[in-house]
Amino acid sequence: LLRAAAGGSSYVDWEFRREEDLPDELASMRERVILSYHNFQETPPENILKSLFNEMAAIRAGTVKVVTLAQEMEDNISLLNLIGQGRKQGLEVVAFCLGSLGRISRVACLLVGGAFTYAALERGAEAAPGQFTLPEMHQLLEMLQ
Repeated sequence: LLRAAAGGSSYVDWEFRREEDLPDELASMRERVILSYHNFQETPPENILKSLFNEMAAIRAGTVKVVTLAQEMEDNISLLNLIGQGRKQGLEVVAFCLGSLGRISRVACLLVGGAFTYAALERGAEAAPGQFTLPEMHQLLEMLQ
């Protein structure tokens, strides 16, 4: 990962860990760092998400990304609220839920000001549960905008 960053990659996705800061090699290129938190088991309670997000925001990476597994529809709202919180702080934010219950947040992320979302190029090439294909994402965005 550090070699990719040094080699001029456009972005580097670094997994946030509370006990670590960005390595010095990445700190000098913060605007190209996507600081990510993934939870593949659940969506933590909203107060924990906000606390986690504030810790991540303090690192001042170029983009903060929070992705969790939706276990109920309300989890989508908790994640999407982080986008507004980040925008008020001048941050680029990506936040959505995984899984069938989280699919809507992958589209809504863009509609509420998220920096980007993820889509598979074609059916069968999905990188995570609930991911739309690129044609599906385009169609959904056209209908909703």
